[in-house]
Amino acid sequence: KIAQTDYKLRHNSVAQMIHWNLCKNYNIRTATNWWEHKPEKVTENQMVKILWDFHIQTDKVLLHNTPDITLVERNKVTIIDIAIPGDSRVDEKEQEKNHKIPRLKI
Repeated sequence: KIAQTDYKLRHNSVAQMIHWNLCKNYNIRTATNWWEHKPEKVTENQMVKILWDFHIQTDKVLLHNTPDITLVERNKVTIIDIAIPGDSRVDEKEQEKNHKIPRLKI
């Protein structure tokens, strides 16, 4: 139980830092320090929309359709799904993530 709690805390901290960096990169006002940043469900400006833990509707049925962060630009969507595996499980976790969210084709 403790290991799961530690994993979730590390996972959320990494996701929070990535979200903070995206906000800074796209000139969205945010906290001075990443650890003070509180991601909102939807953060946007005229250039980008950043979705935090947001359910995505698709034409195809996906079992895992709530990535950690979704970056929506004019003609491009980037899905960011974070994992914090141990060193020995990096390949396994990468395959698992690729299986969960297959390449979405138009």
